[in-house]
Amino acid sequence: MTAGHGVFRGHQNTTTPLIVAATVNGLNIVLDPILIFGFDLGLEGAAVATVVAQTIGAVWFVRLLLKRGMMDRPGRLRSSLKTLGELFASGILIFVRTGAILMAFTVAGGVATRLGSAEIAAHQILVQIWLLATMMVDAFAIAGQAMVGDAVGSRDTARVDRISMRLTWWGLGAGLFFAALFPFIDPVFSLLADNAQVAALAASAAIVMAAMWPVAGPLFVADGIFLGLFALLKIIASTASGSVVAVGLMLLTPLGDSLPGIWAALGAMMVARGLVFVFTYRSAVSVAVKS
Repeated sequence: MTAGHGVFRGHQNTTTPLIVAATVNGLNIVLDPILIFGFDLGLEGAAVATVVAQTIGAVWFVRLLLKRGMMDRPGRLRSSLKTLGELFASGILIFVRTGAILMAFTVAGGVATRLGSAEIAAHQILVQIWLLATMMVDAFAIAGQAMVGDAVGSRDTARVDRISMRLTWWGLGAGLFFAALFPFIDPVFSLLADNAQVAALAASAAIVMAAMWPVAGPLFVADGIFLGLFALLKIIASTASGSVVAVGLMLLTPLGDSLPGIWAALGAMMVARGLVFVFTYRSAVSVAVKS
Protein backbone atom coordinates (compact mmCIF):
# COMPACT_ATOMS: atom_id res chain seq x y z
CA MET A 1 0.00 0.00 0.00
CA THR A 2 2.69 2.48 0.98
CA ALA A 3 4.83 1.71 -2.06
CA GLY A 4 1.81 2.05 -4.35
CA HIS A 5 1.05 5.48 -2.97
CA GLY A 6 4.68 6.50 -3.48
CA VAL A 7 4.85 5.32 -7.10
CA PHE A 8 1.71 7.15 -8.16
CA ARG A 9 2.77 10.31 -6.33
CA GLY A 10 6.12 10.13 -8.11
CA HIS A 11 4.20 10.14 -11.39
CA GLN A 12 2.23 13.18 -10.08
CA ASN A 13 -0.95 11.11 -10.05
CA THR A 14 -2.72 11.71 -6.74
CA THR A 15 -6.22 10.81 -7.94
CA THR A 16 -5.63 7.05 -8.11
CA PRO A 17 -4.17 6.77 -4.57
CA LEU A 18 -7.15 8.80 -3.31
CA ILE A 19 -9.61 6.36 -4.88
CA VAL A 20 -7.75 3.33 -3.50
CA ALA A 21 -7.34 4.83 -0.02
CA ALA A 22 -10.99 5.96 0.20
CA THR A 23 -12.23 2.53 -0.88
CA VAL A 24 -9.90 0.63 1.44
CA ASN A 25 -10.73 2.79 4.45
CA GLY A 26 -14.42 2.60 3.63
CA LEU A 27 -14.18 -1.18 3.58
CA ASN A 28 -12.35 -1.10 6.91
CA ILE A 29 -15.12 1.03 8.44
CA VAL A 30 -17.75 -1.45 7.24
CA LEU A 31 -15.84 -4.52 8.45
CA ASP A 32 -15.03 -3.09 11.90
CA PRO A 33 -18.51 -3.23 13.47
CA ILE A 34 -19.31 -6.52 11.70
CA LEU A 35 -16.24 -8.31 13.07
CA ILE A 36 -15.91 -6.49 16.40
CA PHE A 37 -19.58 -6.70 17.45
CA GLY A 38 -21.34 -9.00 14.97
CA PHE A 39 -18.82 -11.85 15.35
CA ASP A 40 -17.84 -10.72 18.88
CA LEU A 41 -14.12 -10.71 18.01
CA GLY A 42 -13.36 -7.47 19.84
CA LEU A 43 -9.84 -6.13 19.31
CA GLU A 44 -8.92 -9.11 17.12
CA GLY A 45 -11.84 -8.22 14.85
CA ALA A 46 -10.47 -4.72 14.36
CA ALA A 47 -7.09 -6.20 13.45
CA VAL A 48 -8.62 -8.64 10.95
CA ALA A 49 -10.65 -5.84 9.34
CA THR A 50 -7.51 -3.76 8.87
CA VAL A 51 -5.46 -6.64 7.45
CA VAL A 52 -8.21 -7.61 4.97
CA ALA A 53 -8.72 -4.02 3.79
CA GLN A 54 -4.99 -3.31 3.46
CA THR A 55 -4.37 -6.57 1.58
CA ILE A 56 -7.08 -5.75 -0.93
CA GLY A 57 -5.57 -2.30 -1.38
CA ALA A 58 -2.09 -3.73 -1.92
CA VAL A 59 -3.31 -6.22 -4.56
CA TRP A 60 -5.28 -3.43 -6.25
CA PHE A 61 -2.19 -1.22 -6.45
CA VAL A 62 -0.06 -4.02 -7.93
CA ARG A 63 -2.68 -4.76 -10.59
CA LEU A 64 -2.93 -1.08 -11.52
CA LEU A 65 0.85 -0.68 -11.72
CA LEU A 66 1.24 -3.75 -13.93
CA LYS A 67 -1.69 -2.81 -16.15
CA ARG A 68 -0.38 0.73 -16.73
CA GLY A 69 3.19 -0.40 -17.33
CA MET A 70 4.45 1.46 -14.28
CA MET A 71 6.27 -1.59 -12.92
CA ASP A 72 7.83 -4.74 -14.32
CA ARG A 73 7.04 -8.23 -13.16
CA PRO A 74 9.62 -9.45 -10.64
CA GLY A 75 12.81 -10.74 -12.27
CA ARG A 76 15.81 -12.47 -10.80
CA LEU A 77 16.76 -11.39 -7.30
CA ARG A 78 20.44 -11.04 -8.19
CA SER A 79 19.72 -8.48 -10.93
CA SER A 80 17.58 -6.47 -8.51
CA LEU A 81 20.06 -6.34 -5.63
CA LYS A 82 21.60 -3.00 -6.64
CA THR A 83 18.22 -1.27 -6.82
CA LEU A 84 17.08 -2.92 -3.60
CA GLY A 85 20.27 -1.74 -1.91
CA GLU A 86 19.66 1.86 -2.98
CA LEU A 87 16.08 1.71 -1.79
CA PHE A 88 17.17 0.15 1.50
CA ALA A 89 19.76 2.88 2.10
CA SER A 90 17.21 5.63 1.46
CA GLY A 91 14.63 3.79 3.55
CA ILE A 92 16.99 3.63 6.51
CA LEU A 93 17.47 7.41 6.38
CA ILE A 94 13.71 8.00 6.24
CA PHE A 95 13.31 5.54 9.12
CA VAL A 96 15.77 7.53 11.23
CA ARG A 97 13.97 10.77 10.37
CA THR A 98 10.57 9.39 11.34
CA GLY A 99 12.00 7.78 14.47
CA ALA A 100 13.38 11.12 15.66
CA ILE A 101 9.96 12.76 15.32
CA LEU A 102 8.17 9.89 17.05
CA MET A 103 10.72 9.91 19.87
CA ALA A 104 9.74 13.46 20.81
CA PHE A 105 6.04 12.60 20.82
CA THR A 106 6.69 9.38 22.73
CA VAL A 107 8.57 11.28 25.44
CA ALA A 108 5.75 13.85 25.48
CA GLY A 109 3.27 11.04 26.10
CA GLY A 110 5.44 9.64 28.88
CA VAL A 111 5.79 13.03 30.57
CA ALA A 112 2.04 13.64 30.29
CA THR A 113 1.38 10.22 31.84
CA ARG A 114 3.46 11.15 34.87
CA LEU A 115 1.28 14.23 35.37
CA GLY A 116 -1.85 12.13 35.76
CA SER A 117 -4.57 10.20 33.97
CA ALA A 118 -6.51 13.35 33.04
CA GLU A 119 -3.39 14.90 31.50
CA ILE A 120 -2.52 11.89 29.33
CA ALA A 121 -6.16 11.58 28.23
CA ALA A 122 -6.21 15.25 27.19
CA HIS A 123 -2.82 14.88 25.53
CA GLN A 124 -4.01 11.96 23.41
CA ILE A 125 -7.02 13.95 22.23
CA LEU A 126 -4.69 16.75 21.16
CA VAL A 127 -2.35 14.33 19.42
CA GLN A 128 -5.20 12.90 17.34
CA ILE A 129 -6.41 16.38 16.37
CA TRP A 130 -2.83 17.34 15.54
CA LEU A 131 -2.39 14.27 13.34
CA LEU A 132 -5.66 14.98 11.51
CA ALA A 133 -4.56 18.54 10.74
CA THR A 134 -1.07 17.46 9.68
CA MET A 135 -2.53 14.93 7.26
CA MET A 136 -4.42 17.76 5.58
CA VAL A 137 -1.35 19.99 5.30
CA ASP A 138 0.65 16.98 4.12
CA ALA A 139 -1.09 17.36 0.75
CA PHE A 140 1.16 20.35 0.04
CA ALA A 141 4.23 18.36 1.14
CA ILE A 142 3.35 15.54 -1.27
CA ALA A 143 2.87 18.04 -4.08
CA GLY A 144 6.22 19.61 -3.21
CA GLN A 145 8.00 16.28 -3.25
CA ALA A 146 6.75 15.43 -6.75
CA MET A 147 6.96 18.89 -8.32
CA VAL A 148 10.34 19.81 -6.85
CA GLY A 149 11.71 16.42 -7.86
CA ASP A 150 10.54 17.04 -11.43
CA ALA A 151 12.13 20.50 -11.47
CA VAL A 152 15.40 19.08 -10.11
CA GLY A 153 15.36 16.48 -12.88
CA SER A 154 15.21 19.28 -15.46
CA ARG A 155 18.09 21.11 -13.70
CA ASP A 156 15.94 24.23 -13.38
CA THR A 157 17.00 26.05 -10.21
CA ALA A 158 14.65 28.99 -10.78
CA ARG A 159 11.68 26.61 -11.13
CA VAL A 160 12.67 24.81 -7.93
CA ASP A 161 12.69 28.15 -6.12
CA ARG A 162 9.32 29.21 -7.54
CA ILE A 163 7.65 25.94 -6.59
CA SER A 164 9.22 25.93 -3.13
CA MET A 165 8.19 29.51 -2.42
CA ARG A 166 4.63 29.03 -3.65
CA LEU A 167 4.11 25.85 -1.65
CA THR A 168 5.64 27.44 1.45
CA TRP A 169 3.10 30.26 1.23
CA TRP A 170 0.32 27.67 0.91
CA GLY A 171 1.72 25.93 3.99
CA LEU A 172 1.76 29.21 5.89
CA GLY A 173 -1.82 29.90 4.82
CA ALA A 174 -2.91 26.47 6.05
CA GLY A 175 -1.05 27.04 9.32
CA LEU A 176 -2.75 30.40 9.88
CA PHE A 177 -6.12 28.82 9.07
CA PHE A 178 -5.69 26.13 11.72
CA ALA A 179 -4.34 28.66 14.22
CA ALA A 180 -7.47 30.77 13.74
CA LEU A 181 -9.71 27.71 13.96
CA PHE A 182 -8.45 26.25 17.24
CA PRO A 183 -10.00 28.84 19.60
CA PHE A 184 -13.43 27.78 18.34
CA ILE A 185 -13.11 24.02 18.83
CA ASP A 186 -13.73 23.89 22.60
CA PRO A 187 -17.03 22.02 22.01
CA VAL A 188 -15.01 19.29 20.28
CA PHE A 189 -13.13 18.58 23.50
CA SER A 190 -16.37 18.21 25.43
CA LEU A 191 -17.63 15.86 22.72
CA LEU A 192 -14.48 13.69 22.72
CA ALA A 193 -14.10 13.63 26.51
CA ASP A 194 -17.02 13.08 28.88
CA ASN A 195 -14.78 14.25 31.72
CA ALA A 196 -14.84 18.02 32.33
CA GLN A 197 -11.27 18.07 33.67
CA VAL A 198 -9.93 16.31 30.57
CA ALA A 199 -11.80 18.69 28.27
CA ALA A 200 -10.50 21.73 30.20
CA LEU A 201 -6.91 20.49 30.08
CA ALA A 202 -7.16 19.84 26.34
CA ALA A 203 -8.58 23.31 25.77
CA SER A 204 -5.76 24.97 27.75
CA ALA A 205 -3.04 23.20 25.77
CA ALA A 206 -4.86 23.75 22.46
CA ILE A 207 -3.99 27.45 22.74
CA VAL A 208 -0.31 26.51 22.57
CA MET A 209 -0.98 24.11 19.72
CA ALA A 210 -2.69 26.91 17.80
CA ALA A 211 0.36 29.12 18.23
CA MET A 212 2.51 26.35 16.73
CA TRP A 213 0.65 26.17 13.45
CA PRO A 214 2.08 29.23 11.63
CA VAL A 215 5.46 27.51 11.99
CA ALA A 216 4.26 23.93 11.55
CA GLY A 217 2.42 24.61 8.27
CA PRO A 218 5.48 25.77 6.29
CA LEU A 219 7.61 23.19 8.10
CA PHE A 220 5.57 20.24 6.85
CA VAL A 221 5.76 21.66 3.33
CA ALA A 222 9.53 21.97 3.73
CA ASP A 223 9.69 18.25 4.53
CA GLY A 224 8.21 17.53 1.10
CA ILE A 225 10.45 20.04 -0.63
CA PHE A 226 13.60 18.54 0.88
CA LEU A 227 12.41 15.03 -0.02
CA GLY A 228 12.03 16.28 -3.60
CA LEU A 229 15.60 17.58 -3.38
CA PHE A 230 16.61 14.16 -2.01
CA ALA A 231 18.36 16.00 0.82
CA LEU A 232 17.76 13.19 3.30
CA LEU A 233 20.72 13.98 5.54
CA LYS A 234 19.49 17.54 5.97
CA ILE A 235 16.03 16.22 6.87
CA ILE A 236 17.62 13.97 9.48
CA ALA A 237 19.61 16.94 10.84
CA SER A 238 16.36 18.89 11.11
CA THR A 239 14.39 16.16 12.88
CA ALA A 240 17.24 15.12 15.17
CA SER A 241 18.00 18.66 16.32
CA GLY A 242 14.32 19.42 16.84
CA SER A 243 13.76 16.21 18.78
CA VAL A 244 16.75 16.89 21.05
CA VAL A 245 15.43 20.38 21.79
CA ALA A 246 11.92 19.11 22.61
CA VAL A 247 13.07 16.20 24.78
CA GLY A 248 15.56 18.40 26.62
CA LEU A 249 12.92 21.02 27.38
CA MET A 250 10.41 18.44 28.60
CA LEU A 251 12.83 16.55 30.83
CA LEU A 252 15.16 19.30 32.05
CA THR A 253 12.98 22.40 32.39
CA PRO A 254 9.67 23.29 34.09
CA LEU A 255 7.89 22.95 30.73
CA GLY A 256 7.46 19.26 31.53
CA ASP A 257 5.36 20.11 34.59
CA SER A 258 2.20 20.98 32.66
CA LEU A 259 0.36 19.96 29.51
CA PRO A 260 0.65 23.42 27.88
CA GLY A 261 4.38 23.29 28.69
CA ILE A 262 4.74 19.92 26.96
CA TRP A 263 3.13 21.33 23.83
CA ALA A 264 5.33 24.42 24.06
CA ALA A 265 8.35 22.08 24.00
CA LEU A 266 6.92 20.39 20.89
CA GLY A 267 6.49 23.85 19.41
CA ALA A 268 10.17 24.56 20.08
CA MET A 269 10.94 21.39 18.14
CA MET A 270 9.08 22.84 15.15
CA VAL A 271 11.04 26.08 15.36
CA ALA A 272 14.38 24.27 15.59
CA ARG A 273 13.51 22.05 12.63
CA GLY A 274 12.42 25.04 10.57
CA LEU A 275 15.66 26.92 11.21
CA VAL A 276 17.70 23.98 9.91
CA PHE A 277 15.65 23.97 6.71
CA VAL A 278 15.99 27.74 6.26
CA PHE A 279 19.77 27.71 6.62
CA THR A 280 20.38 24.63 4.46
CA TYR A 281 17.86 25.18 1.64
CA ARG A 282 20.23 26.95 -0.76
CA SER A 283 22.98 24.35 -0.44
CA ALA A 284 20.42 21.54 -0.81
CA VAL A 285 19.13 23.02 -4.08
CA SER A 286 22.65 23.52 -5.40
CA VAL A 287 23.66 19.93 -4.68
CA ALA A 288 20.42 18.48 -6.06
CA VAL A 289 20.54 20.38 -9.36
CA LYS A 290 24.21 19.56 -9.97
CA SER A 291 24.00 15.86 -9.08
